[in-house]
Amino acid sequence: MATAASQPPSSSWHWKETAWLAEGHRQPLYCGAFNHWSPLLADLVATVGSNRATIYRCLPDGGLQVVQCYVDKDASEEYFVCAWSVDEASGAPLLLLAGKKGLLLAINALTGTLEAQLEGHGSSINDIAVHPDRPNLVVTASRDQSLRMWNLRTRCCVLVFQGDGGHRNEVLTLSWKTEGQGAPADSQSGEAHRGDLGMLLSAGMDNQIKIWGLQPYAHVVAASEEWVSGGPRVFPTSHVTMPLFSTERPHWNYVDCVRWLGDFVLSKSVDNLLVCWQPDTSTLQHSRDGDVKFVQELTLEDCDKMWWLRFALDYWGSVLAIGTMRGRVLVFDPNSVQAAPKARLKPRRSAGLKGDQRAPLVRQTAVSFDGSIIVACHHDGSITRYDRAEAPSSSGGQTGGSWGGQTTGTASVASGRTMAPAEQAPTRALKGIEVAGAAEVTPVKPKDLFDWVDAIGDTVFGECTWGNCCGAGCDCTEDSDAKDRLDRACRAHDVCYGGDEWTSCDATCRCDGELADKAEEYAGLDCDTIDYADCEEMKGKAEPIAAAMRAKLDICSC
Repeated sequence: MATAASQPPSSSWHWKETAWLAEGHRQPLYCGAFNHWSPLLADLVATVGSNRATIYRCLPDGGLQVVQCYVDKDASEEYFVCAWSVDEASGAPLLLLAGKKGLLLAINALTGTLEAQLEGHGSSINDIAVHPDRPNLVVTASRDQSLRMWNLRTRCCVLVFQGDGGHRNEVLTLSWKTEGQGAPADSQSGEAHRGDLGMLLSAGMDNQIKIWGLQPYAHVVAASEEWVSGGPRVFPTSHVTMPLFSTERPHWNYVDCVRWLGDFVLSKSVDNLLVCWQPDTSTLQHSRDGDVKFVQELTLEDCDKMWWLRFALDYWGSVLAIGTMRGRVLVFDPNSVQAAPKARLKPRRSAGLKGDQRAPLVRQTAVSFDGSIIVACHHDGSITRYDRAEAPSSSGGQTGGSWGGQTTGTASVASGRTMAPAEQAPTRALKGIEVAGAAEVTPVKPKDLFDWVDAIGDTVFGECTWGNCCGAGCDCTEDSDAKDRLDRACRAHDVCYGGDEWTSCDATCRCDGELADKAEEYAGLDCDTIDYADCEEMKGKAEPIAAAMRAKLDICSC
């Protein structure tokens, strides 16, 4: 296994918020995942929400840098989960995505191409687990009550886990372990364990937690490695109907997150407890109601009556982070006897909230390989980065890697900004996915411009506000000229700015010329002949905006 470091994390439990931003779609971010496969890419974290996946670089100074954004052309798709793998032949990082449509996508983040689109589930995919030592083997958990193992290299479905002993409701969460997992890459977890398929842990809405033994199916996995995809025959997928172990004793309700911690299991339901337990090995033989040995209960806060609040661990299992419904992050030492959190991380933007007001809940956290960075994915499409107070860098001494000999072009996103990465640069289509490059300048927020455009929308349409005019194509008015003006403004706004960010010179030349013309048009209005109540105010705002935008166009040599 290619790992990102060889030392466990620092013992410090002091953390600070270093950055936050909001993605332009403002939809829930259901998942975040750090790349643990390469030391040069250990500072990359991916998030998914709506029909988008975004890759960020965690900068050594605490900032976040947009590297890539992928947008599904199907606007009804909604990604629920992401994970990292690697192409063993080329070493290219692979970003795995899945969600509402039940498709598993493998994107080559080096070339920006869709490497594989695997279909088989009958409903949405809720989780992805990658084999710790063989990154071409991936398992998905689905709403259709099944698990499926895929071979990314040969594009085939290897195993289906479903049947008499399987889940009876949605499968929500997965974890995969092998012998020697957690050891340094140059010792036990390398080639010596490539033959070990390990054990899968799964849980879901039936309150059941199951352990699946994979070694009896090693011959099926070996056959999948030799399979030639694209031929006249499909791979003879095998079915696994009985798990090694099954229990519902740890929890009385949905189990939305499980993780292996050595031979122990960490599991969480919809109460304020995270349970560490060990399956009774004497019942690890196709048991339907296995016994468990409870080891520890970690006390959560504001995590009850809400599912899909998922925790994350660093590679070493030394830092555990979980979000709450109040937007905080609780940090635990899972190897300690202390049940209370070691740290409670509160986003700075929640400082002014009172009463029932709260920061948006954290759907999932991501913890870097060495435990020095925690990223919280919020329900409102925002992410917050927290660093260990003494952490000198974002990747254990490695920063700013390059892919294929070319340093990735990125846009630094300052703390507290809103970004819409899909609109920051021209996009190109590939097999149902659009890839957006990042802007090449630091975004600057032209607040006055948006205040002015909002004023135009309110003035022309009254109750028909800016937001619903853009969304409905301004069909709420019979004034065709006014409709055309605001419709063009909406399109330019969405294409060039997304939420509220300034973009590169290419985008400025493409879109700002039209907006500058429109600004000059409104600056030259004769308010004596126009029945607009706020004409003078709008004209006053338009004049400096027009001048500023013309200056911007001149700077960019459009």
